[in-house]
Amino acid sequence: MSNVKALATVTALLAAGCTDLADTHDDPVPVGFTIERHDTTALVGSFGDGEREVRFHAESPTDDRARLEMTVNGKRLRYEALAATGEHDGWYRVEIDHVIDADDVAIAQGALDALVAELGHETTAMELFEASVPKMAFHIANQPVNAWAPSFERREYSVSTPLWSLNDDGRVCIKKTTTVTAYYDDRYGAAFSKGVVVGDNWGTSACGSGNYACMGRCGAGCSGFGGGWTLDCLEHDACSHDLCASGGGSDPNCGDEYNHASSDIFSSCSGN
Repeated sequence: MSNVKALATVTALLAAGCTDLADTHDDPVPVGFTIERHDTTALVGSFGDGEREVRFHAESPTDDRARLEMTVNGKRLRYEALAATGEHDGWYRVEIDHVIDADDVAIAQGALDALVAELGHETTAMELFEASVPKMAFHIANQPVNAWAPSFERREYSVSTPLWSLNDDGRVCIKKTTTVTAYYDDRYGAAFSKGVVVGDNWGTSACGSGNYACMGRCGAGCSGFGGGWTLDCLEHDACSHDLCASGGGSDPNCGDEYNHASSDIFSSCSGN
């Protein structure tokens, strides 16, 4: 199936896919972390504190496909993906379209901590459907409080050469140990470029802060939660390192690079 056709069928596939978790909102709120099913094709469970809750049902229709339905305090979120491989490009779609409040952020972080304890922090070592659950929890836990979280869809490219730019490069997969040119700009519009060996350890930033031990990996350093090796994450790493960025999307120099890279956590790019 072509990417265009695949993207056009995502909504229908989601509607026909996982159990509709929105129908469970009248069930008792769970306490603690529970895995109801975890095998080669599905990951189902919940996390709650008696008042707030996360429920999730992820499944794998085929080896290179994943679907997820998650509810965060009754707000339904959806994800579907086709992994990029050496044989074809991929795509993914995230459906949110809710205002995310402080309770949502807090319980998503709790669920993420529990999932990392169960599955590990490196999503590229997981099956695509397994990785979708902590990735969605991470995404919600890092949303601005009381702001609208939009839906989005992205294509995922296995070849990066034609797409290097200062803009959002789609989800361009990059390979560890290869040298890739990172482009970024500062608050004044001055543009910079440099060759970066993907996966290199750049230590701390030019100001002596942060963790740049895995250049190009989405997420902080090598040991924190993260996943995907993409061009946008590499460009944000380079910008943040050299210009001492902080504050994510609000940073005056690297905020645009951060926003380009923020959804790359959902990529299937393994760095291999």
